[in-house]
Amino acid sequence: ARRLFGPSLHALRQVSLFAWVPLIMVWFGLGETSKVVFVAIAAFFPVLLNSAEGVAGIAREHLEVARVATFSRTQTFFRLILPSAMPSILTGVHLALVGAWGATLGAEYLMTSGPGIGTLLIDGQETSAMDVTLVGMLLAGLVGFGLHLAATRAEARLLRWRAPDPSADE
Repeated sequence: ARRLFGPSLHALRQVSLFAWVPLIMVWFGLGETSKVVFVAIAAFFPVLLNSAEGVAGIAREHLEVARVATFSRTQTFFRLILPSAMPSILTGVHLALVGAWGATLGAEYLMTSGPGIGTLLIDGQETSAMDVTLVGMLLAGLVGFGLHLAATRAEARLLRWRAPDPSADE
């Protein structure tokens, strides 16, 4: 599956997120659905690609041990694959969360409909109100930083069972 889909997914990932806007607007219109699809595309690739890398990185020896221990598919998934891939999966979720926040701002900016920080930024730009623009930028940064902190804490909590990485101290 990796050889079959890997190159296609990596190629699709290279398409700029904003290049999707015309298609999304034609397919879903200018409403909230188009914004949700835009944000979902931004979040999809980091999670998928990091999850695939995490699963692909599992040592064959570990899979062989699970087979010899006669693990069922369910046991192999929950006892070996998921815990082994979890660091990569959570990295993908972290990247997706940050990317989704940027895409949310971009969606509000490009597909304006209703209130939001993106709309605040547009209003500041259109009225040359730099104070409004700066407040919008500050809010965007604070929310982004809050999401980063939340993801970092969730990642640390979910991976607390792991031994500390000695290379992290360097």
